[in-house]
Amino acid sequence: MSSRSGLVIGDGFTDPLTILNYSDLVYELGLVDNNTWAQMKTAEDDGRKNIANKNYTEAFNGFEDSLGLFEYASFVSEYNVLYFGNEESGGDYEEFLQSDTVRQAIHVGDQTYSDESDTVYAELLDEFMVSVKPWVEELLDSGYRVVFYNGQMDVICGYPLLVKLFQSLNFNSAQEYATASRNLWEVNRLIAGYTKSAGNFTEILVRNAGHFVPTDQPEFAFDLIYKAVRDLFPKDD
Repeated sequence: MSSRSGLVIGDGFTDPLTILNYSDLVYELGLVDNNTWAQMKTAEDDGRKNIANKNYTEAFNGFEDSLGLFEYASFVSEYNVLYFGNEESGGDYEEFLQSDTVRQAIHVGDQTYSDESDTVYAELLDEFMVSVKPWVEELLDSGYRVVFYNGQMDVICGYPLLVKLFQSLNFNSAQEYATASRNLWEVNRLIAGYTKSAGNFTEILVRNAGHFVPTDQPEFAFDLIYKAVRDLFPKDD
């Protein structure tokens, strides 16, 4: 596969207008009551109005307010509902990244590792709530393969929210996707998740994983990437 043949997007915050509906998701999961649901819904409505008016900084506030209300009420992580509050997930990820073996393999020398740059975060804040849905549609219609995968336990990019995005995509195989079969995906006799493909588009649910699929389910993630880059996930005839 050449570097320009396609892309794989993991738990991607692709279309804020669609994704900004956490209130219904976490209410249906039983993680908040109707009072918190209503407060979250108000914050989300404000966020969507600001997106429509291209007030993206204010829209980001609605996004943060909704998730903040959820975490305060539930004490559950927005990245994985199986984790409480800020409980760490992913094991020794940072230690692994900074090991001599990995540093040599990814050619970073002795550069200092940081999981986030506050400067970059601030500079990109106004772009966070801008949709890239049209770009996804353009890539699909231009013949690039696009694979989305989502962890089952994620909230911030919850699978049911992304499915609404997938169903709204305007691309050549949209009708085919609407009627496509959902397939069981197994890894070493374990049910890793479920896949659905249409044309050059594939979407995957990864079981028992949150936002950080490779750290929650590394074996599943390896198999996913291996099959995605080789276009091995099943499709309807």
